[in-house]
Amino acid sequence: MKRVVIVSLLLLGLAPLFVPTAYSQMAKPAELEKQDSVAHSEGGVIYDLNGRWDALYELWDVRKTLKTVFDIRQKGNHFVIIKRGDDSDRSDDEEVFRGELGKDGITKAEFKNDLLWDKATGVVTQNGNMIMLYMESLQGTLTLWRR
Repeated sequence: MKRVVIVSLLLLGLAPLFVPTAYSQMAKPAELEKQDSVAHSEGGVIYDLNGRWDALYELWDVRKTLKTVFDIRQKGNHFVIIKRGDDSDRSDDEEVFRGELGKDGITKAEFKNDLLWDKATGVVTQNGNMIMLYMESLQGTLTLWRR
């Protein structure tokens, strides 16, 4: 019993030494961790998604997987994802996704479902080098990796 009390008191006494270190690591601003970033109109920075991306398109209900290439074009916090299909520089721009970025990642996303735009959700991960978009109505995902 004495040992438990002594260890508990020792841990409580040392805890203040570790809290500032842990807090300073957790409190690091997200702006400093974003490699490719642009200024946000409301202050802070957001990811810069411009460029060519490799992609894996998965539709669960038909068990279909397709590897392809997309371009992302971004102006401010608005972005569009354009289907390439291959690695060529085709001029026919077919927008398949569009959305908006906020300080915490993707705040709005839509995908083209035939001729209509349908809601999607998405996240930006791996320090802005990976995007995952979920299309609930199609039961599918689009995962993109920066080249």
